Amino acid sequence: PTDISERVAQMKGGQRMRFERMGDHIVAISQGSAFESSVCKALLSLGADIAFVASQRNEGFRLSARARQELVRKGLHLGQLLGGVGEETDSDGGGHGGAAGLVGIGDAEAILNICMQKALEFLRELR
Repeated sequence: PTDISERVAQMKGGQRMRFERMGDHIVAISQGSAFESSVCKALLSLGADIAFVASQRNEGFRLSARARQELVRKGLHLGQLLGGVGEETDSDGGGHGGAAGLVGIGDAEAILNICMQKALEFLRELR
């Protein structure tokens, strides 16, 4: 069983979630204070195809991203996506096709919005 604080973080992540639909796919973003990767997985289990979860840490932020393998097979690479966002925002991002992270100085909400737009661009090009 998952620790209660992690389960609470997942519930809050669901509560604070915003999502956009592009065709048959859903991109979800949420802001929390901990367990970013766990909250990402919870958002995928709710039905998101791509999830980004960030937390604000004073002037900095920490972001985690997860995607369904179906999209990775179609060419999505979250490590490259977050690497690009990192270059644009002077942050440090990278990872694998279906799981990646980003850390840096700045506003978590603004970074989430950038990630949402990048993911929607990928999905738009798939159609």
